[in-house]
Amino acid sequence: MHRVPSPTTEQPPGGGDSARRTPQPRLKPSARVMALPRTLGELQLYRVLQRANLLSYYETFIQQGGDDVQQLCEAGEEEFLEIMALMGIKLWGFKQ
Repeated sequence: MHRVPSPTTEQPPGGGDSARRTPQPRLKPSARVMALPRTLGELQLYRVLQRANLLSYYETFIQQGGDDVQQLCEAGEEEFLEIMALMGIKLWGFKQ
């Protein structure tokens, strides 16, 4: 007598012991997705912070209204250090 396999025990084509599935990485429940730039100013800020390895501060800059890269570039040392302090960034090698 020929037995028909049930749908729950059927293997997909090419299945079996030789075809192992690779586990897919899962996001941790606490992992947050960073907001993407929505304006030209935000994009410029994103790229500058990315280049300086400070991308983790991107959302803090946006929340504080600090998406004006031109202002950062034109700031004197005192003003620049004040902005960085507001963002919680400690810069080594600068007087504070």
